[in-house]
Amino acid sequence: MPESSKKNTRSEIPFWFTYGAPGILLMFLGILGVMIACSLRQNITKSNTIAAIGNRIFQLDTHTSRYILRNGIPILDRSVGEEDPFSLFHFNWVDFYWQIAANTNQATPQEIIKAQLPLLALTRVKPPPLTYPPLVREPLQPPFPKPTPEMKGLRFTEPTILIYHTHTSESYLPVSGKEHLFNKKGDIVKVGAYLQKVLEEKHGIKTIHCDQIHDQYPFRESYQRSQLTLLKYLKEYPSLKILLDLHRDATPGLNTTCAVNGADAATLMIVVGSDKMGLEHPNWRKNHEFAVKLNESLNKYYPGLSNGIIIADARYNQHLSERALIIEFGNHHSELEQVFHAADLFAEVLAHIVQQELSSTLSTSTN
Repeated sequence: MPESSKKNTRSEIPFWFTYGAPGILLMFLGILGVMIACSLRQNITKSNTIAAIGNRIFQLDTHTSRYILRNGIPILDRSVGEEDPFSLFHFNWVDFYWQIAANTNQATPQEIIKAQLPLLALTRVKPPPLTYPPLVREPLQPPFPKPTPEMKGLRFTEPTILIYHTHTSESYLPVSGKEHLFNKKGDIVKVGAYLQKVLEEKHGIKTIHCDQIHDQYPFRESYQRSQLTLLKYLKEYPSLKILLDLHRDATPGLNTTCAVNGADAATLMIVVGSDKMGLEHPNWRKNHEFAVKLNESLNKYYPGLSNGIIIADARYNQHLSERALIIEFGNHHSELEQVFHAADLFAEVLAHIVQQELSSTLSTSTN
């Protein structure tokens, strides 16, 4: 081979390296800068700053790699443990990639195809605006009697309901000025304590409220921690029949308030886990049946209070009970008074269902 050809071969630089390496380097430097800023903000001392940052980089790299592999090779999802959805500083890196790579605002198949075939973008049809039912200023007459009078004199002496929080740090902006109080007990814990108080003092149902923090760093292990908490309580209190994981909703585009009895109440969302991720959860439909009954009762008593039911791919520890649900109260803009009002109404309907379904199997003070 001529020497000139050898020189040309040696001097060639791969195309992907020329254009991709600087971008990767800049992204890495940006992530490193954010980590350093977060560490300084949390007052990490000089002696452990480097170690803490290095530990975060290692965990970030591992988690990001696993996320990329799972999306590239879907079969890997079958062996995934129960983790929180991928999130990095509450920033959607997938949407960011598609915005840069294809100038799409949403990483949906329709938008990606339109980016590759510009002619299709000319036929874009605007979706109809969201419409919501009118606010109910006066309570409607339910099709069956109100549950509160029927609860008088009925007391469940053994713990029947467990209230806990996988995302303990979730908060409301009007209350704390932040959506999360990381490594602390957020405003959602106040909602759990209030719901326990109403269920016990007004409806006579023995309830346990667990305010243990589960969503400390690393955030993705929140559900693994809360599962250990549930197993501990279920072992200590075999009488527990209902497990409620209280959250603050983050679903955009939903109606967030509904007026009941002349006051605005935060709306609710019910989340049911399933076995779609491959984790063992053969009886998830029993949880769904319980959710449907609860949702229908909420709509009958207080139309508009519930935003419905979401069936999720993950099981969210709901395999541990046939009546385990995630209940999301309001969103990050909700006032605490609105959320407490919703908790009052939710407790009333839940107490009615408990009386109907569980009174025959639970001990009462009348014995």
